Parts: sequence; C-alpha cells; structure tokens
Amino acid sequence: MVSNLTQINVFEDQINHENIFMGSHDFFHIYGLAFLVHFVIIKGASCVILCKFKFELETFCRIIQDYKVNIAPIVPPIIWLLVNKINLIKVLAIV
Repeated sequence: MVSNLTQINVFEDQINHENIFMGSHDFFHIYGLAFLVHFVIIKGASCVILCKFKFELETFCRIIQDYKVNIAPIVPPIIWLLVNKINLIKVLAIV
C-alpha cells in the first residue's frame, strides 16, 4: 500500500477529469483496486476497462486509439510489446 500511495502522490496534481486511464489490471489486485478504481474516481477521471482475461495486443492498441487513453498503468511485458509495435507519442505516462 505504501508504494501504491507513493505512486499516486507523483501524479495527484496532474490528474483531473480530462485524463483517460487504461484499466488493464485485475481489480482483485491491490494496485488495480487502489489506483485504477479509487484514485480515478476521486480525481474525476475516466477509466477504460479491459474485460477479457486474455491479453490481446491488437485489442489493447485499438482501445488506446479509440478512447484516446493518455495514462496506461501496465506491466513490463506489455510495455515491451508496445514499444516494439505501436507509436506511443500521445501517451502521457506509462507506469
């Protein structure tokens, strides 16, 4: 929880209703619950939630483009796939 709160503090002043998050974490996981559910709601931002348990890069990339996601908290294996497959110039942060 301490590391999650520290991560939230880094972004707190920059997050508002204009931000669109990518919700690709499991919400039974404490990071997914604390950051992607509670923090996003408190700040009035939006969160596009992936509902499939199997990750598909094409679907993930399409959702980023279609919904104009600008903050995507994702895990290192997905980051590796993205930097090799997609132009990330419009993404504000990858955590």
